Formats: sequence, C-alpha cells, structure tokens
Amino acid sequence: MKYLTIIYRPMFWACRVIVLKPIMWVSSMIPFRWWVVCATCAIALFVFENRSPGHWMAKAIYFESRDEPILGRYAVANVVLNRVDDNRWPGTIAGVVNDGRERGRLCDFSFMCDGLHENPWHHHYTHWPAWVTIRAEAWVVLALDALHLRWDPTTGALFYKRRDVHSPWFAEEIAAGRMAEVARDFGAHHFFTYTHERRQARLP
Repeated sequence: MKYLTIIYRPMFWACRVIVLKPIMWVSSMIPFRWWVVCATCAIALFVFENRSPGHWMAKAIYFESRDEPILGRYAVANVVLNRVDDNRWPGTIAGVVNDGRERGRLCDFSFMCDGLHENPWHHHYTHWPAWVTIRAEAWVVLALDALHLRWDPTTGALFYKRRDVHSPWFAEEIAAGRMAEVARDFGAHHFFTYTHERRQARLP
C-alpha cells in the first residue's frame, strides 16, 4: 500500500497541475452565459443532428463505403446527391436513403433492410473513429453542394454495385446499352450512368 501511495501521489499532482489547473483557468476566463450557449448547442446537436441531411448522408457513406479510399466515399455521396436531383427519387437525402423500405428487403440501400442495427455507435468501438470522420466528410460535401462547388467524379452516376457481386439486373441493363460504367477506379464499387435517356432533373 505504501508503494502505491508513492506512485499515485505524483500522478495525481501531475494531473492536477497539467490538466485540471489549465481547465479551471480557461473556464474562469469564459463568461457563464457562453457556457450556457455552448451547452445548449451541444444538446441541440445531439438531439437534432440525427434528423439532419448530414446524418443520413453520413450513414449512406459509412455503411456503403467506410473501408474505401476517400474518392470511393465521395463517389457514393455524389450518387446520393444525384438521386436527390433526379425526379425518379425522393427530393431529400433522408428520402433517398430510406427509399424502398416500404418494399421490405428491396431497399435501394441494402443496409436499411438487412435487419442489422443501423446506428454506427452500436458497432464495435474500433469503428467509431471512421464514423466520426465520415460525419465530418458528409457535412463538407453538403456545404460544397450548397455553395455550388461540388465536383462529381462519377459524371452523374445514379447507381453503383460492388465489384465482387454479380447482379443480373445490372448485367441486363449494361447488355441492353441502357447503362454505361464510369471509367474510373473508385475502389470496391463500379459506378454507372444512364445512357438511354437524359437524367430527369427535378424542377426548381
């Protein structure tokens, strides 16, 4: 017990000097009303961010391409936004990501109908850094889109599929000349654009 006291006492002292003292000094410099504002913003972010477009965009990127390079994740985000701009899909990001849930296991985004938990915080903690990073990336993409600065490397792609998964529907569409693959390496997915008709743009 004596040896533990010898070890812990310097540790507690160092923690108080290096960590607690600076925090207390900074907090004494900030007016109380700013603490209230910061706490209110944090609570509002926690409560309402889950309903925001950024949250749904982040979920699509996370579940579809979290293990891919940033170009692959950005390409998935562009497909979501391209569908929002196309009148064959709902006009919101949440609507696009949830499209098809009423059909049961035929969701446009398979993670919405696979029966697994859709909250990334419930995944193993080793995935949390990826989820936090992708949330930030999603908001950057939305900001660029709002400022009309978004670059679309998929050239308007509306579909994608994994390279290692065979899909008869994709094979039929490509064989009939109604789809064309985007000639670029995005990682684990192939991306496709329509060729048989112009994209049906949503009217403002």
